[in-house]
Amino acid sequence: MGRRIRTHRLAAKLSQVQLADRAGLDHRTISRAENGVHAISIDVVYRIAQGLRVATWRLFRDE
Repeated sequence: MGRRIRTHRLAAKLSQVQLADRAGLDHRTISRAENGVHAISIDVVYRIAQGLRVATWRLFRDE
């Protein structure tokens, strides 16, 4: 999932800080999610998807 988050973030031309601001999260949460350091809750996945302005399911499967 982390790779998909990063891919969508870079496609949107957002930094981790910008995505965190959009999602209402700490930038460290975005970094940890992208790097797979910690498991993330479905709530965090939803907030990241909202910040990326993509459907949540896009973060769960490759296209």
